[in-house]
Amino acid sequence: MRYFPLYMDTRGKKVLVCGGGRSAQLKIEGLLSSEFHFYCIAETFSPEITALQKKYPERISLKARHLDEDFVFFAYDYVIVATDDYAVNAALIRRAKRLSVPVLSTENREDSDFRLAYRIEHGPLSVSVSCQNPTISRKIGEALRPHIEQFDAEKLSLLNRIRACMRRKRQKNISEVMEDLWTNESIQARKFLEEIDETTPGHKGQPIGAHTSTEHSEDL
Repeated sequence: MRYFPLYMDTRGKKVLVCGGGRSAQLKIEGLLSSEFHFYCIAETFSPEITALQKKYPERISLKARHLDEDFVFFAYDYVIVATDDYAVNAALIRRAKRLSVPVLSTENREDSDFRLAYRIEHGPLSVSVSCQNPTISRKIGEALRPHIEQFDAEKLSLLNRIRACMRRKRQKNISEVMEDLWTNESIQARKFLEEIDETTPGHKGQPIGAHTSTEHSEDL
């Protein structure tokens, strides 16, 4: 698998967007749920991108200037190339690769170092769908969404808190505990959290049968 799905930290990361049309707009919209900051450069910007900048002024910056094959950039974490000029796109992609800056090409997917997937977010649960076809990925994602939203988001959050607390206490058998609590009602997870987490109101101490270890759990 060349393009491997993973989650990365977007806090404080800067994305250079070269282009001001619909392709650039769609990529920005697809990344707005992140914490990326977008720096957009184009000769002109579509009304949709201008509206996005007004809605998210702290996240999106626009600079109107002509882009050509000699345009030089640096100090960006990612680059999205989305102009309507093939030669300019090719030059920008080559420059990004020389600088080892991950680049996404809206014109030729094979030139891209990363791709965007359709995302379904439900509480702490995030599911990505990609079939190398954005339109069909979206259709599949829309079909999956009702099934994803059947999961108990509150219970997922409780289990995440329990797991974090168990790892902090170096407790063993985290995976087994997670599986057991997952198959039980949410009330069991709440009770378990009260037993194990000293920051939870009603904390009663370490749960019966819990084991501590100086080693990290196998559940990472």
